[in-house]
Amino acid sequence: MPLEKHFGARKESVIERRFALKGSLVEGEVSMTEDERAVGLCARCRFTRKIVSARGSVFHQCCVANSRNELPAYPPLPVRECPGFEARAVEPDPG
Repeated sequence: MPLEKHFGARKESVIERRFALKGSLVEGEVSMTEDERAVGLCARCRFTRKIVSARGSVFHQCCVANSRNELPAYPPLPVRECPGFEARAVEPDPG
């Protein structure tokens, strides 16, 4: 579903600005990759399972949804807020 349909007539930049004020997507980080902008919190959540179909479609499955019925198994993207979000551990840079 296009962003405009999901959020009415709002533009993506307005949504991103509103989100940036909340600061819930990326704590302490300013830059986001294109994928992180398109997917939202799921790009960094430890409970997300990325599924690629035989035709190349990409889906993000929420594994927390198995135990919490209020969360969708395949949430509409981008996810800006989620009560089940936990950041993935960042691997230290070898060097």
